[in-house]
Amino acid sequence: MNKFTYVLLQLFLLLPVLMAQQEESVAYKSLHLENEFLLLEVLPETLGRIQQIQDKNNGHRFLRERKTKRVSFDPLFTKLVSNGIGACDEFWRSFLTHSEQEMSVEEYSKAHVLLSAEYYGWKNLNLSRKISLLPGTSVIHVASSFVSNSKAAYSVPPPVWRFHLDGGDPNRTDEFIPLYPIRGDIASVGGRKCTAVSPPTTQISRWKCGSFAPARNWIAVGFPHQQMVFALIVPKESLFPDGNFYALYGGLERRWFWNMHIIFNPCPVMNYGDSYAYSFQIAVFYGIGELKDICGDIAIEASVSYQDEDAFLELALSASRPQPAKQLELELTCNDSRILRRTQMLPDFNPGKAYRYKFHFTKAELEDKSWKIGGNIHGVGKFHLIQPTVCINRN
Repeated sequence: MNKFTYVLLQLFLLLPVLMAQQEESVAYKSLHLENEFLLLEVLPETLGRIQQIQDKNNGHRFLRERKTKRVSFDPLFTKLVSNGIGACDEFWRSFLTHSEQEMSVEEYSKAHVLLSAEYYGWKNLNLSRKISLLPGTSVIHVASSFVSNSKAAYSVPPPVWRFHLDGGDPNRTDEFIPLYPIRGDIASVGGRKCTAVSPPTTQISRWKCGSFAPARNWIAVGFPHQQMVFALIVPKESLFPDGNFYALYGGLERRWFWNMHIIFNPCPVMNYGDSYAYSFQIAVFYGIGELKDICGDIAIEASVSYQDEDAFLELALSASRPQPAKQLELELTCNDSRILRRTQMLPDFNPGKAYRYKFHFTKAELEDKSWKIGGNIHGVGKFHLIQPTVCINRN
């Protein structure tokens, strides 16, 4: 056997070893924002994704986390393989699930981080994103803006944010309740078909998957056992009239997750140098396990009970920011336009707890009508609950 043949034989024998797949977990650099209530983790090396949001009181981690492996097939070929999780700016039908582009850190403190990237997601735009967690609040503010760097007119798909919430044990669905206020009577939004619901009315959807027309500017998940609500809140001008919600669930590593999408209003056609901005908030409300509406920075939960044919309406109010004392004007309205009113002075509100109030309505007041619940929190805004209604059947 000559020397050349010997070398070829040795390479042939070593080939299976060289081709063996090797894997190692990728450890991302992480940045942390923190205040009295929440701990937020951001990964600048992978599109500045929000990796985790953790409640500091009970240690609950709201999100499924991004996990990435570096897979080597031979000394010359290596690729990154991820589970596709991690919330960041994406675009409709142009998701950046597996993109690993790094963003520059322009500013960083415990209260905020400012990130930027040229040709973000390998698109013809430069994007910046500021994530803020202010002291004394349980709300995270996310503000993004991008500038077109395309020499020609550029049509950018609607921006999208996706959050994969950790649903925990698949056999304990009572621990985790998705809450989507939707318009069941709308067939499409922004050219995107909506999922049919029954009945086709405005409602707070639970567990339904698909694309929906929003009835309010928020979507949420309730944690009844932990008395917390996790909510995404969008400024109305960024969501209406052509934005929508999307919901999907799935399983991963013997735990299940709930995929929450916000699809923002479409962007206008952009010329070189044109900019576009949008924002939303991530809020955690304490002391309630569900909600019926969000008025400003105050979440509202409502329940109705009956005794001796009278009705008792209980409202639980939870704030994500400190609120000064103010007045609540409660209104019950029936279809003949009659209104029953009650007022309640509210003390200073602070995040971390709920404030509960009970209102009594007699059978004589209610008759046999169905009454919708609404009102006004002075200095905050008006609210109109989709459900429940107050109704006493005289029969």
